[in-house]
Amino acid sequence: MVAAISADAREETAAWQADEDPEDQLGFPLLSDPDSAVAKAYGVYDAPHGIALPAVFVIDREGAIRWRQVGESIADRPTAEAVLEQLADPEPGAPPEDAADD
Repeated sequence: MVAAISADAREETAAWQADEDPEDQLGFPLLSDPDSAVAKAYGVYDAPHGIALPAVFVIDREGAIRWRQVGESIADRPTAEAVLEQLADPEPGAPPEDAADD
């Protein structure tokens, strides 16, 4: 399953998605974390600035974090291809097999 979490209120995220052209809408749930509880729990809450840092987590079915990337600014995000690579990898975050031979 893929989901996104926004620090915006539920009404704001729903309105944002409703305003998007159908081809620009997310193909997965957009959840809301207005009190930043999830951001705090995952260690990506920037308290001095009162914001959640942009972050992507790959979490397995057992709830273990298999891969993560935390950005420093809103523009600092992994590419879709990088995330899809991690999702396709049976052991996300592990070095490629050929890298282990070095």
